[in-house]
Amino acid sequence: KNKKWYNSSFYIKNINHFNKSKNKTCFIVSNDIFENGLYIRRWKYGDKIYSATSKKHTLVSDIFINNKLSRYDKLVQPIVVDQADIIVWIPGIMHAKSEGEYDTKKLKLLEWETA
Repeated sequence: KNKKWYNSSFYIKNINHFNKSKNKTCFIVSNDIFENGLYIRRWKYGDKIYSATSKKHTLVSDIFINNKLSRYDKLVQPIVVDQADIIVWIPGIMHAKSEGEYDTKKLKLLEWETA
C-alpha cells in the first residue's frame, strides 16, 4: 500500500521493465525483495549504506552532513531497509548497490514525494 511518512508519501506501482535513472526520488526493486519486506525507519547512529555510484560503504551521518540536513530533517528523513535491516535506499539522497540478480520483468517502482 501507499505509505505516509511525516510530511511525505510513498507510492508503489507495478512495472515490467527496468530503466536506469539517476532520480533519487524513485527506487526500483524486484518483487521478491519487496514481498520479503521493505521497511521505513529513522537513521541510527552508525548506519552505513553501500553506495550504488561509489561502490563503497558510507556513513549515513556523513551523507546527512554533506547534504546539510538540519537536526529535524535528520529525524524525519526516511531510511528504507530490507528484512535484514540493510539500507537499500535513502529517498531523495542515495540508492544502495543491489546484491545479486533478480527477475527484471516483475518489478515495483517506489516513488517518494514530499509535501
